[in-house]
Parts: sequence; structure tokens; C-alpha cells
Amino acid sequence: MAFLIQQFNDQEIGRLELVKELIYMGRSKEADLCLKDPGVSREHCQIKKRKNLYFITDLNSRNGTYLNNKRILQAWLVDRDEIVIGKFVIRFFDMHYPLDPSNPIPDEKRMLLAYEGGHKSSEAMIDKDWNLEVNGGNYRDDERVIRNDFIIGNGYNADLVLEGKDIDPFHIVILKYENNLILLSLSKNNNIFIDNAPAQRETVIQKPTIIRTGQYTMTITSKIRIG
Repeated sequence: MAFLIQQFNDQEIGRLELVKELIYMGRSKEADLCLKDPGVSREHCQIKKRKNLYFITDLNSRNGTYLNNKRILQAWLVDRDEIVIGKFVIRFFDMHYPLDPSNPIPDEKRMLLAYEGGHKSSEAMIDKDWNLEVNGGNYRDDERVIRNDFIIGNGYNADLVLEGKDIDPFHIVILKYENNLILLSLSKNNNIFIDNAPAQRETVIQKPTIIRTGQYTMTITSKIRIG
């Protein structure tokens, strides 16, 4: 379960459980979280759920959306994030993935679209296609196109089937979000490594990356889509 707590002058004035896949915040009376402040746009920002992850996107608001004191266009939310819209402070809580104070996810790894003077960064404007090349077991330079909700595991419904006792049915799930990938490490054995480091629960992938698990090595690459 995830929810928002709306505050003003350090006092809680509202609470919203995120049961919908998409919620809107803004000055409009039709908004899921109505923020009555002239400095808030009618449709100021939205929060969208993908699997068990939440993403916040600014909707070209006049005065901006701030996450942990940084103006953002789009970011991935984690437990106890602080969102500021106009005069309101909105705190995000995620009971499914509570904050681990000993292993926080750096803010810069969660800013999926940069804010540069009111425009998306040039990198964010480029359309990318993502590919995965796998070696190990029966695979030799086997290349796959990564599509939305790409499942890697030993289950019959996996997009890429890996064999071995150390591979779970849902071992890795890769989500596409804008021009980035979100890799979910679901292994019960904690045997997934990304660029030689143990995989975190969620990892934003923005560049060529090497994944190792069991007897397999997978390389993720991207190419610019033209036309």
C-alpha cells in the first residue's frame, strides 16, 4: 500500500491512498488531490503506478514540482519522499517498499527527466530502443528486443527463459519508462550482479549495462531511434 499525506504549516490536512493506477494533483476540483493555491496549476502533476513502482511527472506546471528540494520533470518515487507543490508539502509513503536507511537510493539515480530552464534535457528528448544480448547455457550471442514488462526467469511465461536451480520463475523484470529502464531484482538467492556490483531491489538503467546471474551474462545496449 502507498499513500500521500498532505501538509500545510507542518499540520496534516489530508491523506490519499494510491489505489488508482493514475492520480492527478492540482488546483482543479476534479483532481484526485485538490490543492487550493493560486501558485498551483489546475493539472499540476500526476503519479502513475507501474507494477509496484510509482512515478511522478510534472504536467508543464507554471511554478514547478519539487522532489526533496529539487525541481523535477519526472522521477521515480520511494518511501518518505517529500513533494512540494505551491505552499503544500506532500509526503509519499510506500509500505510495500519501506525505506532502508542503511541503503538509500540516491536522488540523482531517480530523476528520469532533467529540468533545464523549463525544458527536458537533450538526452531525454532522444528516442531509444533497448536490446539484450545473452550468453551462457544454450545461448550464444542471442539478442532480444526489450519490450514493456520484460520477464527473465525459468517460468513458462518468461520472455527470456534461463535454466538452473538458482533461477526463479520471476527472476528479473525490466520495465521501460520513457527513455530509461527500471530493473527489478526478484531473485530469492540475491545472485544478480549489475556491472559487477550486487543488484539493488530496483535499478535505473540509462547506459550500456552488464548483468550476471548464475551461468548467464546479459548485456543491455541502446540505440537511437531515427524517424
